Amino acid sequence: MESSDWIKNLRTPLLLSSILAIGGGIVYWHEFIKRPQTEEIAELSKKIFKMKDMGVAEMALIDDRRTVRLRCADLDRGLCKKGDQSSWNLLEPLQTTADKANSNSFLTSLEGLTPSETLDLSADSLEKRQALLKQYGMDPEHLKDGKIRALEIKFADNSIQKVYLGETHPIGDKIFAAVEIDGKLRDDKVYLVPSFTKRHFEQKSGYWRDKKLFSAQSSSIESFDLLNKKNERIEGKKEDGRWLVKKGGSWIPGDQDSIETLLNTVVHLNAQDIISDSKNSPLSKATLKDARPAGKIKIREKDSKESLELELFAKMKAGSKPGKDSSIEFLYGKVSQLDPLYQLEVNVDSKINKGSTDLKMSKLISTVDRYSVDRIKLESKGYRDGSLDFEKHEGKWQSLALKDELDAEKITDLLDHLSGSQIRDFSLKAGKASDEKLVISLGVESNPTKRHIEFWKAGNKLYAKDLASDEKTVFELDQKLNQTLPWKKDYFKKKAEK
Repeated sequence: MESSDWIKNLRTPLLLSSILAIGGGIVYWHEFIKRPQTEEIAELSKKIFKMKDMGVAEMALIDDRRTVRLRCADLDRGLCKKGDQSSWNLLEPLQTTADKANSNSFLTSLEGLTPSETLDLSADSLEKRQALLKQYGMDPEHLKDGKIRALEIKFADNSIQKVYLGETHPIGDKIFAAVEIDGKLRDDKVYLVPSFTKRHFEQKSGYWRDKKLFSAQSSSIESFDLLNKKNERIEGKKEDGRWLVKKGGSWIPGDQDSIETLLNTVVHLNAQDIISDSKNSPLSKATLKDARPAGKIKIREKDSKESLELELFAKMKAGSKPGKDSSIEFLYGKVSQLDPLYQLEVNVDSKINKGSTDLKMSKLISTVDRYSVDRIKLESKGYRDGSLDFEKHEGKWQSLALKDELDAEKITDLLDHLSGSQIRDFSLKAGKASDEKLVISLGVESNPTKRHIEFWKAGNKLYAKDLASDEKTVFELDQKLNQTLPWKKDYFKKKAEK
C-alpha cells in the first residue's frame, strides 16, 4: 500500500472520532451544564425576592403595630446567605442578640417565597393600576407610612427589596402582594402569595430574641449546688476530672453520666418565650403570683468567682394539690445575671429536679469509659498465672493466653454490667473480706489503669473500691453482678459445643 493511500485510510477514522468527541462534548455541556443553569435561572425567576450572590445585611417585618428589624452579625465573614448558620442582632423593637435559629429560618422563608399566580397590569393605565392596588389592600398613598405590612431585605451593597402584603384573595388561601426595588414600586405586576406568609407578623417579640439562658460551657463547670423542689440539697464538685457529690458531710463519687447530662441541660437551655424584660416588673409579679418555687441550681465555672443561678417557678394546672405529683401548666425561670422573666418548656422541670440518688455514683464505669477502653487486665488468685490480659484490635477483643478459646461476648457482657447501675450504697468500711478478690483494670494504651477496681465478698454481700482514686469510699454492689464477674480464668473460655 502506498503512503498516500495509508494516510487516506487513516483520515476517515480520525475524522469520525473527532466528530464523535465534539458531539459528545456538546451533549455533555447541554445536559450537565447548560440545562441545569437554564432550569436554575427559570426557578429563580419565579421567586418574589431576587436573591443576589452576596450576603443579606438586614431583614425586616413592618406593619402598623411595630417593626422587627434584624441585622446579620456575620456579614464580614462572607455568611448571611440561605443555608448559613449566621448570627443575627435585633435592631428593632429593641437592640439585643437575636434568636439564631429563628432568624436563619426567616431568611430561608423569604428566599423561598414564590407566588402561585401573577396578575399582569402592564396594559392598564396608571390610574387603573393605582385603583387596583388600592382594591387589593396596597394603596400607593400609604405604602411609605408603614400602615401596610411589608417584608424587606437589605443586601450587603445597600440595595433594598420590599414586598408589600395586601388583602386576602376572596377565593383561595392567598394574599395579594406587590414588589418595590430600591424605592421604586413595580406596579405593573401583582402577585398572589401563600397566606401563611402572615405568620411572621403574628410572632411575639420574644420569638425573635436570643433565648439562650447561659453562655457557659459544661466542660468548664467545676461545681454546682442544686436545691430541688423537694427541698433536698445536692452539692457537687469536680476533682481531677471526676465529679463528687456531698452526702452527710462527706464527699462520695458522683454519677459522671447523670451529672454531665444535668449540666449540659442547664447550659444549653433556651427559653420558650420572654414574659417580660424585667423579672421585677408588674407583669412578672402578676405572672408568678400563683406559681410555686420549683427548685434552683447554681453553677460555677473554673476561675470564676461568681456563680450563675437558675430559679424555677411552676404554675400548676387547675385542681392540683400541694404535695401531689400534679402536672405543670407553665414553667418560668429567672437567671441571676439576666433581667427578663422567661417561660420554659414544662419538661425542663424533670430534667433539672434531680435527687441525690440520681446524681450519686451508681455505675462502676461511665458510658464513655465503657466504649473507649481498649485493654483490660484481670488479677485474681483464681487465675493460674495470677492475671489475664485482653486487648482490642480492629474492634475485636483478643487474648494471647486464651487465643481461639476466647468468648469475646463475655467481655462485652462484663463491660455492659460494669457500666450499668450496680452500686447500692456507700461506706468507709466493709465487712471482713474473704480470700477471694478480683482486680479489674480498664484503660487505653496511654493509661492502662484509667479505672482500677477491686472486688471482694464479705458474708453474703459484694463490695468494690476504686484503687485509682484517693477516696476511701467502699461500694456495696448489687449481688446479681457476682454472676457476671470472672472469678475464675475459665469464665472467658468458649463452651464446648455438644
